[in-house]
This record gives sequence, structure tokens and C-alpha cells, in this order.
Amino acid sequence: MDQPKEEKMLADDMKRRNELAYLALYYAITGNEERSEMIRRVVRRLEGQRVEATPDLVEA
Repeated sequence: MDQPKEEKMLADDMKRRNELAYLALYYAITGNEERSEMIRRVVRRLEGQRVEATPDLVEA
């Protein structure tokens, strides 16, 4: 079954957020702090746009 358009957009946004978060982690591990911070800022901005889409499991 096809997902409703809004749910599909949220799923795509979450996938993009996760990919960027992993990329930021990779850069942090490899020592490129400047690049990591730049990507982390983008991730935080994406999270701010979709607070309602953040899963409850992420909250700690």
C-alpha cells in the first residue's frame, strides 16, 4: 500500500536526517571537526522544523 503523502515526506525527512547525522559522526571520528559541526548544524535545523516527527525513543 502507498503511504499518504505527508507520512512519506516525514519518512524521507527522517531518512535524510539520519544519513546526515551518520555523516557528521564519520567526520567527527576522522578528525574533520569543522565539517562535522557544519553538518550537525544542518541536522539541528532539520530537527527544529519537524519537532513533531521526532520519535519518542530519541528523547532521553
